Amino acid sequence: MKKLVLSTLLAGCLISCQTPAENGSDHAHGPTVIGYEISETGEKQNLIAGDIAVIETYMEFIKAHNDRDIDKIMGMVQDSILIKTQDAQELKGKAMHRQALEKWFPESNPKWVVRWMAANTVEVKDGENRHWLTTGIEITETLNGKERKREQILDVNFVGKLIKEASIFERSKPIE
Repeated sequence: MKKLVLSTLLAGCLISCQTPAENGSDHAHGPTVIGYEISETGEKQNLIAGDIAVIETYMEFIKAHNDRDIDKIMGMVQDSILIKTQDAQELKGKAMHRQALEKWFPESNPKWVVRWMAANTVEVKDGENRHWLTTGIEITETLNGKERKREQILDVNFVGKLIKEASIFERSKPIE
């Protein structure tokens, strides 16, 4: 009887120690799908948890903005950078991006504070996966001596350590 109880206990321990792949769980069969992106052709593509290494690059990018280091910012974006702004403009290329920053920085003295970030990757069939960082930031500007705060959500596309594209969505913060 003791051998039967001991054998049952030992078997139970061994079964409970199996990895997810050994006991049939789907979690061990690939990346974690956190959602989907629907392509322009209507194809559902997996959105998976992304590489959080892009967060470090993004934080350097924000620091360069707060430091007004336009040369560093330009070194962190692709030549063909595309920025889709909250007011339906498209800044295409480094020259246009630089020009916008050179005008904006002295006009309003913007300061950025990152509030949250989530890295994700779109699994693309027959192509290279796309790496994104979705982030919430707060921008404080000083216009005509008055401080104004805005909240933005950005989708930032990375190719390697360079930013290829950014889409900006925003709302003004309520006056306190």
